[in-house]
Amino acid sequence: MPVVRFWLSHQEELATLFGQHVLLVAVATAVAVAIGVPLGVLAARRPRLASPLVAVANIVQTIPSLAMFGFLLPVPFLGGIGARAALTVLALYALLPIVRSTIVGITGIDRSVREAGVAMGMTPRELLWQLELPLALPSISAVSAWRQWLASGRPRSPRRSVPEAWVSTSSAASRWWTRPSFLQAPYPRRSWH
Repeated sequence: MPVVRFWLSHQEELATLFGQHVLLVAVATAVAVAIGVPLGVLAARRPRLASPLVAVANIVQTIPSLAMFGFLLPVPFLGGIGARAALTVLALYALLPIVRSTIVGITGIDRSVREAGVAMGMTPRELLWQLELPLALPSISAVSAWRQWLASGRPRSPRRSVPEAWVSTSSAASRWWTRPSFLQAPYPRRSWH
């Protein structure tokens, strides 16, 4: 078991890289939530915006991850080689499920519940923060997304971010291949001569 021996002999580096990977996914998901939930609320409030917004997010989903990294290379402040590009790509890929689940969560609230809030004298802001978002939270939250993914097999944002973070680390987000221990093959090299 040369792979297990390799992992055991490089535990510290593996732990560091695992931490970088988890941090990359967590920050990208937080950025996607910070952008996606307000966009979802806006799209739920203005249905004319929902179709183009979801269409753009769908188009982003169709771009392969390595191509997305290639597109971002010349973009200042977001692209280049490194963690910024990785965070940008991961956040872009996480937007679709977050925006869609926010739209579904807010539009799925029963009309009579909204009318009861308005009848109680709630302002639109109070209606959003005290009624709609708390009722839509199970649809928006990552826990619910994981539960829905496990039940239905549909892709959700954290599920997509984990493999994409691996691709981003392979393309310079953490530069793990430059460390000498990871340049060594865990398997003995064989001579074919």
